[in-house]
Amino acid sequence: MTDKLKLNNYKRPKLNLPNGEKKLLLHSCCAPCSGEIIEAIAASDIETTVYFYNPNIHPIDEYEIRKDENRKFCEKVGFKCIDGDYYKNMTYWDFNWRKNGGSSRMLEISKREHFYQQEYCGCVYSLRDTNRWRRKNNRDRIIRGIKYY
Repeated sequence: MTDKLKLNNYKRPKLNLPNGEKKLLLHSCCAPCSGEIIEAIAASDIETTVYFYNPNIHPIDEYEIRKDENRKFCEKVGFKCIDGDYYKNMTYWDFNWRKNGGSSRMLEISKREHFYQQEYCGCVYSLRDTNRWRRKNNRDRIIRGIKYY
């Protein structure tokens, strides 16, 4: 990676929650997507609980691998992490985390933290279709739980 593309000196803006809220419940489907978000929120001293949930991830052990990656990173930054299937009456924070270098930071943090690198969205159909495409294109099938950034 060239020095121009490195984001080690990335300057984050100070984030503020909408409506003057003081606490945040952040939904996360995987550590690679939420790593930068979690770091940005932690840098802004926002009291946060990460809510890991995605019932489309298949099979259950894939769900557990992804949940464990989230849990470990939350522990590292001092956030609570819960796994559940029900929440309500929350203020929706419409913020595009992928803009202004966010996508690059997500990849950089994934590599730095050696996050598990999932190769499909997590649902049974994606696993099936991705493996079909790979077979058709002479590529190895997905082997879950062994590939890391």
